[in-house]
Amino acid sequence: MLKPGAGKTTFLELGEKEKALNVFRMLLESDPDHLNSLLSGGDLLCKFAKYGEVFKYHLRAPETQPWK
Repeated sequence: MLKPGAGKTTFLELGEKEKALNVFRMLLESDPDHLNSLLSGGDLLCKFAKYGEVFKYHLRAPETQPWK
């Protein structure tokens, strides 16, 4: 199982946005309610101008928390 954040930051530092996006999608497949993945993945999607997806992930993030 992938550790949240593993690979995504490194790929971004290397300028490999597509690979970072693939890692993000794999992380959400393994844990669709992981708060940090939803938020940082949304930020990553901004780099691809996929604002509809960003909005979807950022709206879903608070729903995953116990205080909802």
